[in-house]
Amino acid sequence: MRRAVSITLSLLLLALPAAASAADTIHDDMITAQQAYQKGELLKAGGALQKALDALHGRLAGAFVPLMPPAPPGWQAYDAQADAMGITGGGMTVMRGYEKGEASLNASIILDSEAVKGVSDILGNPAALAAQPGMSKVNAAGGQALMRWDPKDKTGEIMLVVGDQLLLQVVGNAIDNPDILADMMRSWNIAAIMKHAGM
Repeated sequence: MRRAVSITLSLLLLALPAAASAADTIHDDMITAQQAYQKGELLKAGGALQKALDALHGRLAGAFVPLMPPAPPGWQAYDAQADAMGITGGGMTVMRGYEKGEASLNASIILDSEAVKGVSDILGNPAALAAQPGMSKVNAAGGQALMRWDPKDKTGEIMLVVGDQLLLQVVGNAIDNPDILADMMRSWNIAAIMKHAGM
């Protein structure tokens, strides 16, 4: 536990600019965590670290909001929403919804979640991929993605792992074909996303 706190604290400290303002609450929480850790107050250190990490995810999520894909022609796009605590397995997500009649699309950027590892594991394991009904590998946005398509229900999704911490996902319901999923994946500015993520 003590070693885990030390490693996490070191990584967070490296993530901050050297000239962090004294008014920066993230910086203050990390200093509190460091001081508590040095005194052996591990619960207090862990709490302060988690508070700083949640705030960092929130700040990063806010930076991703303007990078969400535009609406396809004829579709209505809703405001993007950032949620630093809304994913099973931790991490953060930024989501944007789109509608056209009965059809809907949902685009998500997912960071530091177990979902990222899960998709990576399937991509690298043919047996795991074969066990996923209706799922296949496709080329999208310069990389290999996972696509699931159900022609009966007209539902599908496409997922692309960027680096080892970030997942791009588009989910569609009541859509005529899966092409719109790949088209939306290609509309993302992945270079800008990677820059904001520090990759």
